[in-house]
Amino acid sequence: MDLEPLHLSDRAARDLGFVEIQRVLAALCPSTFGKEALAQAPFPTARALLHERGAEAMEAAQAVERRVAPDFGSVRDIRPALVAAQKGTTLGTLDLLDVARTQEALGRLHDVMAFQGEAAPLLGAIGRAIAEERRFAKRVVRSIDEQGKLTDDASPELGALRHKVRGLRGEAQTLLGTLIRELDDEGLLRDRNFTVRNDRYVLPVKSEFQGRVEGIVHDASQTHQTVFVEPRALLQIGNRIKIATAEVEQEEQRILAELSAEVAELAPRLRADLIHAGHLEAAFARGTLAARTGGRLVEVDAARPLALRKARHPLLAWLKGEAERAGQHAPPVVGNDIALGAARALVISGPNAGGKTVALKTAGLIALLARAGIPAPVAEDSAVAPFAAVACVIGDAQSLEGALSSFSGHLVLLREVLAEIEAHRGRGPVLCLLDELLAGTDPAQGAALGQALLEHVVDQGAYIVATTHYERLKALGLAGGSFRNASVALDPAGRPTFHLALDQAGTSNALDAARRYGLPEAVIERADRLVSPDDKEFSGVLKALAEERAHLAERLREAEEAKAALAADAERLERRIAEVTAESQRLRREGKRAFAEELAEARREVAKAIEAAKGGADARALNTASHQLQELEQRALAEARSPFERARPASVTVGAAVEVEAMPGTRLTVLEVDGDDVVVARGAVKLRVKKETLLAPTADKAGGRSKKNG
Repeated sequence: MDLEPLHLSDRAARDLGFVEIQRVLAALCPSTFGKEALAQAPFPTARALLHERGAEAMEAAQAVERRVAPDFGSVRDIRPALVAAQKGTTLGTLDLLDVARTQEALGRLHDVMAFQGEAAPLLGAIGRAIAEERRFAKRVVRSIDEQGKLTDDASPELGALRHKVRGLRGEAQTLLGTLIRELDDEGLLRDRNFTVRNDRYVLPVKSEFQGRVEGIVHDASQTHQTVFVEPRALLQIGNRIKIATAEVEQEEQRILAELSAEVAELAPRLRADLIHAGHLEAAFARGTLAARTGGRLVEVDAARPLALRKARHPLLAWLKGEAERAGQHAPPVVGNDIALGAARALVISGPNAGGKTVALKTAGLIALLARAGIPAPVAEDSAVAPFAAVACVIGDAQSLEGALSSFSGHLVLLREVLAEIEAHRGRGPVLCLLDELLAGTDPAQGAALGQALLEHVVDQGAYIVATTHYERLKALGLAGGSFRNASVALDPAGRPTFHLALDQAGTSNALDAARRYGLPEAVIERADRLVSPDDKEFSGVLKALAEERAHLAERLREAEEAKAALAADAERLERRIAEVTAESQRLRREGKRAFAEELAEARREVAKAIEAAKGGADARALNTASHQLQELEQRALAEARSPFERARPASVTVGAAVEVEAMPGTRLTVLEVDGDDVVVARGAVKLRVKKETLLAPTADKAGGRSKKNG
């Protein structure tokens, strides 16, 4: 079944940190194609696509942890070159180099992902879909150097033509050397060097001697004191160089056109491969985020609208990981259970700076990551609903431009959130995140309005996570039903713990905070006297409830530890029973083997006696052999008899007293009979054994004492 599209306003995406997550993922994609793939369907509506995206991200995370992630930095955006080539344009050498390097990079992607094997089947399949062929890249690397110049190896013809040009230039330079010596001796040259003008070799002749050097003037200096003359003796060889150079250029253009035509042929496949590469790069960006934050997949399940275990804020977890990678110290990011349970609204309370807003943002951001198929830093078995919309009011909503106070701006945002809930609740569940609900106004009226709003949102069918200091809203959670409390607290030194405790209402402790931040003690004492008795009583009740809950939690922990210890003892006993049973079976097999050997020996003695009797021995020898045989049989039977060959219980019924082979002498009571399995107990220790291992109690065998006592 497909999912409804997720509605998320730009403001909510920014306030919850999803925009920052997108920036992190984009920064992890060095190529354009990965960034484009990330932008496609940020919240998939097809469950199959959502599951596939999450599974690919986890495969990529494992590859990152194994340090076998591929490199995407050499994949270049060659699409303009592909378009030009398909239009018949001859590409330049640098464009051809880009295409070749990209094909080579795509081939390496194919190799790296194909090597992943069973460790990454989904990503491996994408990698194998990329072409392995790299003939074009090899030809370009052979034909074009790093500076973008065609090499002599680009074609046999080009090499031959360039060799011809080099030979002609060598001839020209030899002739120039002779001319320079002759003309310089006559004092006609400005210096003893030749130069090139208009691709022709020329000599720097003094202007006043121009008429004494036959040839063509190609240029003059700025002062007109020097003219650059191509001597007549060089004209013929110069023409030959010009023609040979044109032939070289023609061959170079032919090679570039040929390579460009090959690019046009490769274009469809290269485009498809670039899409695959972008898909892989986006998966590895999500996987890198998961690997560096300890991310796991969060199930999207309508039956568990908000059930996060050991959830950490994704951005804080990312920043911590990056700081550690840079060798810097980073404070731990606390993991919290954030769960609605059977409720529809979670009301988080506690002191300022205690972590309420962090917990709220953690819930909202992880809900978005789950819908985006991005692993989040949670423990296993975490889930969120397939939300149709996520709306929030977080931070200071003051607007100078709109002439709104903080409270007025807060009301405007609440109105927008209510409109979002109304617009989208018919499509599916809506998550509403409200930070410091209706603070900044008269406490009595703000609390009453806050309660009415929460009740209205719950009646609309939405799910809520809200933070508050209002006692009235904390009382909603104490009543149960649609509301559940959670609290954060400070440690004894007044530092935030960021630890969220479910089903507890926190105290605001404004007076303690004032004392910590240095307000005069007289002011604090006066404020304490001004607090109404009812408020003090309510705070006392909350404190007592918190202490009682902590006491019960400690008792529950102790009971769980005792239960675990008993289970461990039972497991050890069962293992011991299995070991003793195996040993008894080994001894029984060895006893049978010894019995067979003794019996064979006895038979050999009888055979000897019979042979002796046939030879004339008297009856006494035969009688002696017979007695020896009897003694051997008795001894063999005694040695082969298993130590567990005792009487079995006549019947196995609930309440009967028995022993087991592995614990001879220990009387046990039958608690349950289930076919061939029997549950027996001694005190608090229970064991499940096979019926065939039961023995009658020793007292029953030794003269029937239990029957007499009965």
